[in-house]
Amino acid sequence: MLAVTNYDLATLGRPTSVLPQQQPHYQIASLRAFLPTERVVENLTPPNRPLPDKQPRQENGSMFGELRKQFELRDESGIMAYLHKYPRLLTLLLEAKTQVVRIFGEGTRAVLQISVDPNDLSAQLFIVIPIQLSAKEALALFDQLDQEWWLESAKRADFRMNFIPEFV
Repeated sequence: MLAVTNYDLATLGRPTSVLPQQQPHYQIASLRAFLPTERVVENLTPPNRPLPDKQPRQENGSMFGELRKQFELRDESGIMAYLHKYPRLLTLLLEAKTQVVRIFGEGTRAVLQISVDPNDLSAQLFIVIPIQLSAKEALALFDQLDQEWWLESAKRADFRMNFIPEFV
């Protein structure tokens, strides 16, 4: 019997082989954190797999509140879904804000933004730092942040977040 190539969303589009009489298996719930909420269709989730919690865990609740105070959130629901998926980033984000203020100065805003690659639906969290400096000055500050803190801390984040400038 010939195997048919099928695309399994759980493997993010990588082909898998199934026999013709088998039904393809799609795990939509695993992509939930990376899609805008208006594009998620609840009834596509297999009945034997519960949806991820929509409420923050009790122990992380105060951290989410602190995060809202420290950062401007672009697409708050997407960011919260991402942080539910990767809760280790919460403490690192709060550390990051301290480091941003130390390097870029008091009163520096920091913005959280999710970026989703449309080709493979992979996502990454960015800490966007709006700055009014020349590119050369900004690069020097980002290099300082990298050398003094971020290059070592990125490992703790499993490389799931990064810093970018926003020239204003």
